[in-house]
Amino acid sequence: QQKAGWIEVRDNHIGSPNLQNSLVSEGTTGDVIGIHLDVAYLPGNILTFDFHNRIEGNEITNLGSYNKGIQLRGGAPELTNNHIHHFYSNYVAGSTTIPNNTGINAIELRPGSRFIGNHLHDFYTIGNFSGNNTGIGIDLSQGLEIAGNFIHHFEAEAPYTPSRGIAYNETITSYPQYDHWIYNNMIALGFDSLGNELTTPLEAYGIYGVVDSTIITHNSIFLAGTADGSSAGIRVTESGTHMSRITNNILVNKKNQGTPGSFYYDNNITLDAGVTASGTLSIDYNLCDLRASGRSNLLQDANQYYPDFVSIRNATPYDDHSILGNPSFRNAPGTNQSVDLHVNYPSPADASGIPEPSVLIDYDGEVRNLFTPVDIGADAISSTTGVSPGLGANTRLPMILAPNPAGENVFVLDSEGKLQAASVRIIATDGRVLDPRQTGSFPSLQLDLRGIPAGCYIVSATDAEGIEYRSILIRR
Repeated sequence: QQKAGWIEVRDNHIGSPNLQNSLVSEGTTGDVIGIHLDVAYLPGNILTFDFHNRIEGNEITNLGSYNKGIQLRGGAPELTNNHIHHFYSNYVAGSTTIPNNTGINAIELRPGSRFIGNHLHDFYTIGNFSGNNTGIGIDLSQGLEIAGNFIHHFEAEAPYTPSRGIAYNETITSYPQYDHWIYNNMIALGFDSLGNELTTPLEAYGIYGVVDSTIITHNSIFLAGTADGSSAGIRVTESGTHMSRITNNILVNKKNQGTPGSFYYDNNITLDAGVTASGTLSIDYNLCDLRASGRSNLLQDANQYYPDFVSIRNATPYDDHSILGNPSFRNAPGTNQSVDLHVNYPSPADASGIPEPSVLIDYDGEVRNLFTPVDIGADAISSTTGVSPGLGANTRLPMILAPNPAGENVFVLDSEGKLQAASVRIIATDGRVLDPRQTGSFPSLQLDLRGIPAGCYIVSATDAEGIEYRSILIRR
């Protein structure tokens, strides 16, 4: 258990790149975990965990038991550009554990934790016991940033196995509130590695869980499949006491129930009972598309079903400006090598969104306001970059900001010893350059933010060779 300092785990290869089930557990209990970091309990609550660990550029593949690629507890880690793929969770006779695969599993993380540009794909549960496949699973955490991740191709042999791209479960509401940001992610589920729609009954959810001061924006989600089992691009199980919003997302659900008269539904958005009554969730400016069938809906609100925007607007406070149409994805469904949720032009997603001041770049790291007024989805439509993990994929980002969102002070942490203190500056969204007072020195330089208003900024610094590094800062 970690009790001090910070840990960097970088550029490791865990598991064979070619041999299926290369790391397995022979027993009937226990997980196979690629990377496991556990912060020791400190007196107080999870907000006292102040370890800014970094996990970057690791490849974890061909695990063959009850699999977790990266498991974390505590601290405020940053996970960037990890490639987690080809997990095979095999049911073991006599086991008390059901098959499951989770790419990144995290609990009790503090504000400022970031999951950026990770690529998670090809998860398989094997056997007749329904487990689950989850790309990124979060519990009991606050103030996380989940952005630019590419999650696709989950399969299961057992009927009705849940597949979830991002699963965000309980949040801590008894501590000071921090925003959760889930944006610029691409999620594609419901078809096999060859691009064929799955025919086994399954549950599929792009983003799933509790919202509480949560911003879900600029994500692109595609679901498919031809068998029974409920699905939704976004499913909200509970809305807390703080306002949350779902905006600027492309939600395509082409899944279709295989059994006539099935009681399962395929929705773009599903809200569980009590969410609308909470009055703490807004939904608008999304682009939706769905397969025409009697059990497909743009919105399921508890036990009410709305197949079109007219019925939604007449009965709910949602979707005044959301639109229906084919976003023109480059390739969906597709194989595990070719699936691509970038958008071809022309598209109804072009210039149809609403500004999110804190989301300055798209999936590929391109500045959004260099193109049209606000495009819906993870990709600013003029993007020409091919599919790969986004938001700085295949780059080195030595600069970490903590905490982020920040109050009166923020630390600039230089994990590689490259940056020059004299070069550090803060850039406002209107281009103004701010020079806050500095204390200390690298590798842990502190900036005084007391003269800077709340909002979104870019922190910039250069190394001795003049190469510039940037990170987004949220000033509370």
